[in-house]
Amino acid sequence: MPKQKPKSSGGLHPIESASRDEISALQLKRLKWSVKHTYDNVAPYREKCKKKGVHPGDLKQLKDLAKFPFMTKSDLRDHYPFGLFAVPREKLLSKAAGPDQLRTPYLSWVNFLKRRRLHGICTTH
Repeated sequence: MPKQKPKSSGGLHPIESASRDEISALQLKRLKWSVKHTYDNVAPYREKCKKKGVHPGDLKQLKDLAKFPFMTKSDLRDHYPFGLFAVPREKLLSKAAGPDQLRTPYLSWVNFLKRRRLHGICTTH
């Protein structure tokens, strides 16, 4: 994914003053990356796509997302806890000293959510 661009002289990040077309183009670019990455790295999702007859290359515009399968609660249960990861576990885990000074692995959710928000994948309310 591209690195964050510096803020403009007005103090806004360039995406904050982008046109609707620019935002849509950025969303499509990032969605294409996400769908392809998931298809290439998550076998259960790839199988669902094959059953539905879609391939990441079929995503040409935002409305094409409706053609793609979504993972269900049942999928999450069937592949719990690590079957739907799109990257190796060792890349997700980091070590941190807890209050008891034990080094325990944890998912770095704060950084994950910051990256998702930055890339427009999720929002906070």
